[in-house]
Amino acid sequence: MTTSLDSSSHSDSHSSSDATPITVCVLGGGNFGTVIANILAENGHTVRLWVRRQALADDINQRHENAQYLPGVAIHEGVTAYTDLATCVDGMGIVFMSIPSKSVQQVASQVAPHLEPNAIVVSTTKGIQTDGFKLMSELLEEEFDGHPVVAMSGPNIAPEIAQKQFSATVVAHESLAVCDQVADILHNAYFRVYSNTDRFSALSIQYLLKTSPLYFSP
Repeated sequence: MTTSLDSSSHSDSHSSSDATPITVCVLGGGNFGTVIANILAENGHTVRLWVRRQALADDINQRHENAQYLPGVAIHEGVTAYTDLATCVDGMGIVFMSIPSKSVQQVASQVAPHLEPNAIVVSTTKGIQTDGFKLMSELLEEEFDGHPVVAMSGPNIAPEIAQKQFSATVVAHESLAVCDQVADILHNAYFRVYSNTDRFSALSIQYLLKTSPLYFSP
């Protein structure tokens, strides 16, 4: 197992300027999906955000606000909302899944035929499947056979992150290189991203990140 949780790894070494700007897809227009989309856009990336309802897409695209799930928070102009899954996913190398746990499998089955062959999928959904006792990332691995599925886990509260309060998260996959691709586009001054090659350990590490002030220092 490889863990990068020391003060020199994924703290000052990763910043928004480190990653070449790319286009990223975020599936799910709830508060956390919206926050992730905003972070990515603030870091210089172009973001496609999939939402279910046209009214919400219009709110985001025209007023740059998600008044239903994240009221009062300005959404970066680099975020564009879509209601068509296939269009949103088309050509994307990294896809974030920020879908409520009860809908993860359904949405994943609709997304799978449209994924690029080498696309990385990042699961931000917390929870365990009651029927089979599987992590959301394990469930996605079944739906996205052959695609790297990164588990993103941390004591993250969307409104706090939206206010740019110092927060931290762990991205976990057996390949550290895959983790770093995700960390590079997310990490910034207020949102620290750490890599771990054992997603089960990552679930425990998130509590360390929440309780230790070391990882939240600017």
